[in-house]
Amino acid sequence: MAVDFAKVLGEGGKPLLDLLSFAVFSVRPDGLFVFLAREYRVRPTPTAAITIFDLFCAPGSPARLSAEAALSPTDWSLNSALAPVRAGIARAAAPPPAPLPDDPPWQPPAIPLPPIYLFDGLAERLLKDPDGQVAALAAEFDPEQGPFKSLPNGKLSGTQRAFVEQTWRRRIQPALLTAGFWRVATVGQA
Repeated sequence: MAVDFAKVLGEGGKPLLDLLSFAVFSVRPDGLFVFLAREYRVRPTPTAAITIFDLFCAPGSPARLSAEAALSPTDWSLNSALAPVRAGIARAAAPPPAPLPDDPPWQPPAIPLPPIYLFDGLAERLLKDPDGQVAALAAEFDPEQGPFKSLPNGKLSGTQRAFVEQTWRRRIQPALLTAGFWRVATVGQA
């Protein structure tokens, strides 16, 4: 019995956290990205945009999405949209200039805010792909069984365990929490 991914995403709660955990356990980051794109819309920050891009969209990212045609090096639109944000973060982190005697107190430069719809097109593409990871997650996840028992043989394979322990828990989850995505704190926990 397939679950309606968009419906679970909209309703939230434990079913959503279980579905996201299943996405992590089965090493299918597209579903997690769709969730994060919606979370970003609610609270867009420069740090959140850069974090999502670096974890899911950049070449060589630890949770690279399956939609290669919509990502660099094929499509540079997300890179271009985030270039001014990266430059603003770099300017804000630079040490202040030496003040002159009559200078007002130094204020760090403002960091441009990327648009709230930055990831919407990519998330929609992933959500509507009938052969994609999100469709596979929805088809394979059984809410009554939970995230572990929905896996083949009801347990993590060696590759899945390595991803969860080395990549998710050590790199991706801490970066997302630091960027303000606090709802992923219990995702992917045993």
